[in-house]
Amino acid sequence: MNTFRVSPELAMDLTNSIRDSLQRERSSGLPVEIQVLVVVNFYAKGSYQRATGDNFIANVSQSSVSRCIHSVTNAINQKLLRRWVRFPMTAIERDRAREKFSNAPQAFEGSIGAIDCTHINILAPKNHEEAYVNHHGNHSLNVQAVVDPELKILNINARFPGARNDSYIWSVSPIRRAIEFHYNRGERYTWLIGDAGYPLEPWLLTPITRYPEGTRQYQYTKNTAKPETL
Repeated sequence: MNTFRVSPELAMDLTNSIRDSLQRERSSGLPVEIQVLVVVNFYAKGSYQRATGDNFIANVSQSSVSRCIHSVTNAINQKLLRRWVRFPMTAIERDRAREKFSNAPQAFEGSIGAIDCTHINILAPKNHEEAYVNHHGNHSLNVQAVVDPELKILNINARFPGARNDSYIWSVSPIRRAIEFHYNRGERYTWLIGDAGYPLEPWLLTPITRYPEGTRQYQYTKNTAKPETL
């Protein structure tokens, strides 16, 4: 757990789920189990590739670590992403999502997810480097995620550089178009909850500031502030 941040059972389940893809590629010549553990260790520590290889039990070279990261990550995206990360698209799935939020410790009726963005720092790219500089002055990707009350990721979008703000990423999000589509077809009791970085929309509830305590607007804002605690 200290080395990989996952249980042996989960690591083995992950390995078996993508084994076929890695065995076909044989990009590093390493056993599939070692490939997966190298990458899980890299994910867990957020370290540099050379340090990951040097500190690993198999003493894997930096070039092998790089190949493992690419092959394992591609296998996860191709075989597991759509199975594990699923936004509630059908009416039945949205009903279940609303029920989960209604019964959550921090209940918010009608919500099917909480949305926010987070900056993931990266090394400065060679092309269009300026597009990746965020408001902190770091190079990053601005990653949008939607989660349920149990922190299960329902949707992830890592396509935009750090200079893009949360509101813009949401404005071009397929999830926004999907919720708006259902709203235009008459579905009203369905929304996401987000912070003040997002616009207030019929399908996205955000805080309304500067209302005195005791008003309905104040209580609403107090409730919509809860996504930051998820």
